[in-house]
Parts: sequence; structure tokens; C-alpha cells
Amino acid sequence: MDPNVPIAIIGMSCRFPGNIKVPEDLWQLCAEARTGWSKITASRFNLDVVYHPNAAKTNTWEYSGKRLASVDSDPNQPPWSFESIPTITDVFSKVFCEWSTAEDIDFEFADRDGLISVLRYHKDISTDSAAFTNAAELTMAKMEPFAQPGRPLRLLIGSPGLLDNLAWGDDPDAGKELEPDIVEIQAKAFGLNFRDVMVAMGQLNGDIMGFECSGYIRRVGSNAKLQGYKPGDRVAMLLRGHWGTFARVHHSSVVKIPDDMTFEVAASLPVSFCTAYISVFDIARLRRGEKILIHAATGAFAQAAIVLAKHVGAEIFVTVGTEAKRQFVIKTYGIQPDHIFFQQRYLICCWYSSDDRRKRRRCCAKFAFSLLDMGAFTRSISFSSFDLLAFSDTRYPEIQDVLKDVIRLFEQKVIVPVDPITVYPVSEHERTYRLMQVGKHMGKIVIAMNPEDIVPVLPKTPSVKLRPDSSYLVVGGLGGIGRSVCHWMVSHGAKNIVVISRSASSQEKAAPFLAEIGKNGCKVKVTACDITDEYQLAEVLKACSFEMPPICGNSILERMTLGNFNAGIRPKVQGTWNLHNQMSGLEIDFFIMLSSIVGVTGNASQSAHAAGRTFQDGLAKYRTSKGLPYVAIDLGQTKSVGVVPESVGMAQQLSRKGLTMLSEDVVLSTIEYAILHPFSIQLSIGFNTGSGPHWEDSVYTRDLRFSLLHYHKQTSSNVNKSAAGDLGSRIAAASTLDEAVEVVVGGLTKKLMDSLMILESDVDPSKSLASYGVDSLVAVELRNMLALRAGAEVSIFDIMQSSSITALEATVALKSSHTDPLLVSS
Repeated sequence: MDPNVPIAIIGMSCRFPGNIKVPEDLWQLCAEARTGWSKITASRFNLDVVYHPNAAKTNTWEYSGKRLASVDSDPNQPPWSFESIPTITDVFSKVFCEWSTAEDIDFEFADRDGLISVLRYHKDISTDSAAFTNAAELTMAKMEPFAQPGRPLRLLIGSPGLLDNLAWGDDPDAGKELEPDIVEIQAKAFGLNFRDVMVAMGQLNGDIMGFECSGYIRRVGSNAKLQGYKPGDRVAMLLRGHWGTFARVHHSSVVKIPDDMTFEVAASLPVSFCTAYISVFDIARLRRGEKILIHAATGAFAQAAIVLAKHVGAEIFVTVGTEAKRQFVIKTYGIQPDHIFFQQRYLICCWYSSDDRRKRRRCCAKFAFSLLDMGAFTRSISFSSFDLLAFSDTRYPEIQDVLKDVIRLFEQKVIVPVDPITVYPVSEHERTYRLMQVGKHMGKIVIAMNPEDIVPVLPKTPSVKLRPDSSYLVVGGLGGIGRSVCHWMVSHGAKNIVVISRSASSQEKAAPFLAEIGKNGCKVKVTACDITDEYQLAEVLKACSFEMPPICGNSILERMTLGNFNAGIRPKVQGTWNLHNQMSGLEIDFFIMLSSIVGVTGNASQSAHAAGRTFQDGLAKYRTSKGLPYVAIDLGQTKSVGVVPESVGMAQQLSRKGLTMLSEDVVLSTIEYAILHPFSIQLSIGFNTGSGPHWEDSVYTRDLRFSLLHYHKQTSSNVNKSAAGDLGSRIAAASTLDEAVEVVVGGLTKKLMDSLMILESDVDPSKSLASYGVDSLVAVELRNMLALRAGAEVSIFDIMQSSSITALEATVALKSSHTDPLLVSS
């Protein structure tokens, strides 16, 4: 070894080389990276007072290129025995081998039974898949029975705009305590509305689908019970979502149905007849002999309006789109032929050109009432916009009266259901959406929720349900991440939370947050405590036990001279150890430590932080070896909560070092996984394992512990193999532009068959899409499919105005990101 090359050996003996007498001088020597040579005397070996945090991790960041190593000696052997000498010399020879570079050398070793081990981190794909779910997992849906024992389902939207991505997943509200005014039913049938299709297509904000249903009452809230509702009642209801095994809504939107009324008929009533009832009777105040014009006469709302207008004795005019629909209204409702007008298909809520508006205003008499248009105000023509859901959300007594009156009129045979009511099994749910989308139906579409029907079901994702009769301890819970976790715990059923904060001033600042938590029905007790003081901690927990339920979960959140080092390390080491001691005698469900990835990687200027986090990680293995729950979650940088969002430039600095930004949802999902798996020991999240310059600039490149995380570019053959059968990969494999067009022909033809429910033989590429009845909603789905699967950004205008399907396919092939650029240029 070259005698001129400076070396440092940390962690082998008494830590007092170079004639150093006090710890402060040793600290200064290490901080300045000076060499300290001196004879080691026996009097310096005092194992009881010397504390050795693993400084090698942090020093590797601060002194890049210097060889700093640590050895974890065998706990079954005396630390200063002759048996440890071979281990130390073996490590020494490897670390300071003169022909090895720092990138080829390990710096952390563990001795167990004479075997020296090194550490390697690897990506835990199975835990990633279990902890983090996303919309992409909809492609994993399996065809299973709708009835899932012990697993209530809810319809979920995969990719807005693609109806074939609808699938059934876990109902997040199942099993939650009902609020006093809520009624929950076992759904037997749902009515389908155009609004459902608009939401699924991404044309309306939000993801709520399911606006009317019928079934048996399963549970009732305390106030709903006082209104006469009880389990087993047969009811219909107006909903605010969702399609699912169970449906829940305010009791004012629920009405009991007669014993002789089928659930299918009951599910067809609420939206259509309540909307028509309020529009015709309350808003328009229609009277006998008055005239009413009703558009799209074969739709469910229009038929309900016709039935109610006939009951009043009004003169009815209607519009229809086809001769078949004209004959239907003549035969079913006796509308006079000269009262029926043809026009292009309108939606229930219509948008018209200015010319159309002027023409219809000229047809209105003075003091007429129009539900569809602004009108000319100088002629006292009124315009009203009505949204049934908004009405029922605020006008509880009125919507209850309307529901009861509709049922009463049915019982008296004054009004009849719309015709036809077409019932489909839930297994054909996607097909019903497409029928509604293209307007190829009359009357009402109803979905029967048959338990044995086969539907696409997503893999079950376990969800945390916290105990409402227990308390949960959150240490440092008034910080950014702490507040987020408290909100999350309340949303998962927690009703009692004990928050420990280090200062009273923190409590004052958090008053609005605590008030918000309290409004959600959760009792929060905040107390000041220094957890490094074991006596003070014990007294605080004892006091809490007198006024709060017993603690069953413990979630700990975080809160240079030698003095600074000790100040930084004590809360993490002594504080965590005190909590461990206090919790050891309790039967708790989980003990979660939100630690830091710095305990794994180290970081410049954070030696105390890294040492404390390493202790917390080590405690995880210790507790679980004793059969006690504990999970240390080593977090990287968080995007929206914590220190990083509040620190200018820190995010960019950490990104350069190879840490990726973690969203709040990712942090909460990791916590949920840890609660469900309380003996997972240690979870480290936040490494950027993708490609990028961080593999060149980061210390990870020089640290063999992270060698298995290095990004390796996938070969083209593997990419093609994994994407076999995919539309984009088949476009990429085309050797000519004509071949690429043919690939698009196949993909687009199949999509048209699914969307329009036509046979392949019916698709003529020489015709335009408009000739097949493709409207803007179908065009939206086609556009989304082409963007996601063909890599082609085409506009609605391109789709609707293409002279032929072939012309559109050529446009797609040219715009596809998968098409070989050489083919396009040639």
C-alpha cells in the first residue's frame, strides 16, 4: 500500500487516536478528515461508554473517494476476542486493496458465524404491486361472478372515454358506519341514464355513475329509522352514485314501493318521472287545454312527460327522429299524426342553433312556457334549467313528496311505466352503455344485478378499516405529513386520535386542522411531550388512558458540533426506544415508524439524521424478532407535504442524487400496506431506478449496495416480445406505410364493431364514419383509443370530417408515434 495515500478506519477500536483526549476533538478530526496516528493503550477500551453510530454511510457522501468502512461484528462473539481478528484483517485487505477502485469495493460488512456478508438492495416488485394500485390495473380484470362473498363491488372507470375499460372493484364505503340520515340498500336493479354514459366518456366532471336503483333496505341510520325505514323494506331511490352491490343515499331520496311492483319497474321511475313531474307540474304549471311540445318523444323522460301531460288533459305535440318512433307514439300514446314532427335527433337537454331558437320562439304564444329555450322575454316567455340531482341535494322535503306522489299515481293506475323497459343482465353492462351512446333504443334501459352474472372484476386490494372503539397514537402529528396521516386515519374509520407534539405553540397553529378533524366525528387529544423523557412519556400515556379508549395502533412521525449531533439523534434513538418500551406491554395492532431513506443511503451534512434513522430501521428487526409489530418506512422526498415542498432547491438537489418525488397518495398507500402487513420490518421507497443522469452523478454509482437497482435498458427484442399483439407494436413492425395502414384498418374496424354493435361485414372502408351514425360521443371514444393504443393524436374534426374510413386510417398511420419515420418521409 502506498504510504502517501491517506486512509481512515472508523469503528475498529476505541475511537480516540491522535492523542485525542475528549470527544469534541475527535469530532473535529473527523469533520476535517485529518489523519490521526498514535499508539493505542489498553486504558482507552471502555465499551460501556463508547457509542458507535455508523458514520460510514454519511461520510461516503461527504468525502467522495475516501475509503470509509464499517464492520457489524458477530453478536454471538465477544467484540474484542481473537476470533474477530481474521474478520477485521480480511475486510481491511479488501477495502484498501491498492489495485481496486472505490466503485469496486464494498464498505459495509457483517460477520455472522465466521461468514462475512455484504448488503445489496433490490426492487421488491411484489410489494410494489400490493401497495400501489392504479388505473392500469384495470387491464388485469378477470371475469368472475358479480356476487363476491364478503366483497361488495363498485363500478370503476379505467380510462375515461373508453367504455371497454369499465370494471368492478372494491367498494371503499362498504362496512363504514352509516351517518344518521343515510339508508343503505342491497341493489337489485339500476336504471341507466345518459348522464352515466357522459361520465364514463369523460364528458362530465367527476367519476360518479349510478343515479337510480331499487332493492331491499340493508341498513338505516338513526334519523332514517325515525322516518319509518327498516331493513327488509322494498324501495326505490334517487342516487348520487354508485353502481354497486350496495347503494347509499339520504332518506329523503328513498321511497317504499308496492309489493306487486317489480324491482325493474321501480328502478325505471325515479329520474324520469321525478324530472317530468317537477318540470310539468311545479315549473311549467301545465293546465288542461294548454299546449306542450315534448322533444325526443320515445325517450324515458319524454314518455314520462307525455303520461303526466295526458293526465292533466293538455294538448301534446312531440318530435321524433324516425318513422318507427312516429308509429310508436301514435300507437302507444294516441298522439295525433299532425301533432308529430320530424327533426334530427335531440338529446333530452338540447343545444340548438340561433336560427332554431328564433323559429321556436315565433311558435310560442304570449305567456307561453318553454323548458328548452330562453325565448323572447318581451313576450313573457320563460326559460328554466332544472337539474334533478341538485334539487334533491337541497330540497329534502320536496323530493320526498314528489317520490311519494309518483308511487301513489302508479298505485292508482293513473300513470303507467315508460314503454318498453328493456332489462339487461349486469354482465352486459358495457353493451347497454353503447346502446345509450348511439341512441338505438326506446323507453328505458334497466340493469338487473343478478348475483350469478359474470362481470370483469379487478384483483382484490386489501383496505384498512381502523377501529372506532380504539385510540391511535400519532407522534409529531401536527407536521405536514402528520396532518395528512390523521386525515387518512379518520377516512379509514378512526374515531379517537392522540397526538403528541413537542411544543404547545404547535398546537395553537394547528387549531384549524384539529377543528376540521373534529367535525368528521373524530375525538382528537393533543398533548405536549418530549418523548426522549421516558417518565414524561409514561405519564402522558397514563393520563390519556383515563379519557380515551385504549391505544391499539402507534404511528410515529418525525419531528455540526457534537452537541448538535446528540440533539439531532436523541429524539430518534432515545425517543423511539422509549415508545418501544411503553408499547411493549400493550396489545397494539401496528407500530409504524415514518423514517427516512437517509438511514439507508446516508447524505452529506446529515450524520445525526442518518444515525438516528439507522437505529429506527434496526429496531424494526429487533421488535419483529420478539413477535412485536413494527414497520420502518424509509421515505425519500415527498412532493406536497413535509420539508421538501417548503425548501427552495431541495427537490432538485435530491433528484440529482437519485431520489424520485413521492406523492402524498404514495406515502399514504405505503402506510396502508404497513398496517395490513404489520411485520414487514422495513420498507424503503423513493429510489429512482429509471434511466437518467443521476446514475452518473450520484454516489449510488460508486456504492455496490445499490448495484442491483441500476437501470438497464430493455433490448428491442424484449420490448417487441412483451408488446406482442399490441396495436402500437404491430404498427412499429410494419415495413411499408401501406402495411401500417392495414394494421390500423384492423384495429379501427374492431373498435367500430364494438362501439356501433355491427358486424365486420357491415364495415365498408370506402364510406365515411358519419354514414354509420358516428356522433361526437362515439368520436371521442375513437380518438381516445387511437391516442392510447395507436399513438396517434387525431382530432374530433379529423374523425368526423374524413371522407372515408380509409382516409382516416391513412391519417392515423402517418401520425402514429409507432410508425417508422423513414416510412413517413418516403
